[in-house]
Amino acid sequence: MKKRAVSVLLALALCLGLTAFASAEDQSDETPADPFTDVAEDAYYYDAVLWAVDKGITAGKTETTFVPGETCTTAHILTFLWRASGSPEPTIENPFTDVKEDDYYYQAALWAHEKELVSGNVFTASAPCTRGQTMLYLYLLAGSPAAEPTTFTDVAADSVYNRAISWAVTQGITTGKTETTFAPDEICTRGHIVTFLYRAENTPAGEAETTPAA
Repeated sequence: MKKRAVSVLLALALCLGLTAFASAEDQSDETPADPFTDVAEDAYYYDAVLWAVDKGITAGKTETTFVPGETCTTAHILTFLWRASGSPEPTIENPFTDVKEDDYYYQAALWAHEKELVSGNVFTASAPCTRGQTMLYLYLLAGSPAAEPTTFTDVAADSVYNRAISWAVTQGITTGKTETTFAPDEICTRGHIVTFLYRAENTPAGEAETTPAA
């Protein structure tokens, strides 16, 4: 009788152990929980925000807010791109007169210069980042692949953004603001930038949705 009782207890413990393991395994595959009160589940940037925070590309402005509508600066986007690339250690000396070693974007700025995303000796960290600049950064990081000239009427044929925008649309990273315009000078927000990065990482070419971030 005692042996049978012990066997039952062992079987029960084993079952409980397996159940606990399965639960932990299931939880590891779950989408990260949304801690932000200003990121609605139906917002176009919802998945992108959770992805970016989970990957350590960015964080909330506070524990409970992301502030998706805040303007994204040059320092912000290049820091996001640097982190998305694995936060590599730059191998060049500081070429900038306006970047100090204790700036949060110090390594990102040097890395961006090393990758030829930016040039010159002035970084201008607080300058707002535009849609055209964002596509150019992504295009250059991708190795400047071949792309046809864009047909958007507000992107000049000789613009440095021209083929970058065409490539980004083909890759499903973005779309035009209308069928014929892209608005390359429109300033991007935090919500826009994480959405573009998310699409660049996760969207099969040509499948970008038409959203306010397009």
